[in-house]
Amino acid sequence: MSEIQHEKHFIPIADNDKICLHRFFTKEETKTSPIFMLHGAMENSKIFHSKSKKGFAPFLAKNGFDVFALDMRGKGESTPKVSKNTKQSQTDQIVIDIPACLTKIKELTNIDDVHFVGHSWGGVLLLAFFARFPETKVKSAVFFGSKRRVSVFTFKRIFYIDIIWSTLGTLLGYINGFVPFKKMKAGSDDEPLQFYKEMNHWVYSRKWKDKKDGFNYQKELQKIESPPTLYFTGVKDHTLGNQKDVKLLMNETNSSSNSQFALLSKLNKNLVDYDHINILTHPKAEQDHFIEALNWIKKFDEA
Repeated sequence: MSEIQHEKHFIPIADNDKICLHRFFTKEETKTSPIFMLHGAMENSKIFHSKSKKGFAPFLAKNGFDVFALDMRGKGESTPKVSKNTKQSQTDQIVIDIPACLTKIKELTNIDDVHFVGHSWGGVLLLAFFARFPETKVKSAVFFGSKRRVSVFTFKRIFYIDIIWSTLGTLLGYINGFVPFKKMKAGSDDEPLQFYKEMNHWVYSRKWKDKKDGFNYQKELQKIESPPTLYFTGVKDHTLGNQKDVKLLMNETNSSSNSQFALLSKLNKNLVDYDHINILTHPKAEQDHFIEALNWIKKFDEA
């Protein structure tokens, strides 16, 4: 088997911003459709890959796919870093950045269709993109711990969502001009203030509408058939990807009859009781649900 290659492609986006699209592939010829990966809030693309080429992105590349993982604006290796000068909104991510990445992927692969992979909020943004651009040829999707609303009411929800994420995040956001989650030791990367405010609104709202132009994602996603999607979450993901909230997200879409939900736990014959992060980073994942995800993508790639 050929060695996994890692390339970095920098895409100019608005003013001085450049977003970094990481590509993982082997030099062996493949006829599979490329895979586009999007991380969640307070993160970057390293949730999908490590310096030693471990993780879901290299795993899929090793199994014959051309994989592209994005660092959103100011995160990971995208430049410049998030600061008070970063004016990005969620709408920008949905209507500018994701399309720019898909255009670059097509340029590099000469293939029209694609598979989506999202972790946490990345899955929400990919669904929002599809609501606006349903003509996009998305063969399948795999989401890890993706939820839009947090409806569960527990002590952990109060601490992590209401106190750390919402109250402290908002306060420090207005003080700094961006939300310093990295300094707060709450995440791997910071969030632009406008982007954060729009995320926070969606987390608490029953309605899924765009704050910038009023686009009704919920309404549009009910009109169109979403790609066949495998929704994973871990039994120990109590707050950020609680199984109840993941199912709420599924219900907000006109899910294909092929879409499925899977709760990862030892009780369900998985190797680990997974949580919100180690669902993608645990060393045993490659021998566990990564195989199920690979088979899901292969099934619809060949369809």
